[in-house]
This record gives sequence, structure tokens and C-alpha cells, in this order.
Amino acid sequence: MKAAEIAGVSKLVVCGGVASNASLRHKMEKKCLEKGIEPVFPSMQLCTDNAAMIGARGETLFKAGITDDLNFGAQSRW
Repeated sequence: MKAAEIAGVSKLVVCGGVASNASLRHKMEKKCLEKGIEPVFPSMQLCTDNAAMIGARGETLFKAGITDDLNFGAQSRW
């Protein structure tokens, strides 16, 4: 909330696995509305933690002998 206030945003998106927490959703909605910020939450089925899926896929690839030397650079969409 502090970062949203400092940045002067009008909307705040809460997403990822943490956004599936009903208590957090309620508290964030209340705080946002108190501060005049529109809270935005994806539907619950879209609020999952991708780490388990990424780990499972990694295991499948590893067992198939598909590995990487990790000499690649990160590239942001920004």
C-alpha cells in the first residue's frame, strides 16, 4: 500500500498465489478503498503458484535428459 501511495497509482493489482488468500483479498480491498485506490484481483482459478508447475516440468525434462548449461541472459518485457 505504501508503494502504491508513493507512486500515486489509481489501481492496484494483487495476483499470483498470494492473491488466492481470501483474508488478504479482503484486507487489501478495504485498505485500497480507504485510500481511493481501485483494487484489482484476477479470478481465483488464475491465482495459482506457478512454482509447482515449473518444478514438475523441470523434473520431466531432466528425466528425459534435457538440460541446459544455464548460460543464457534474462530479458525483461520492459
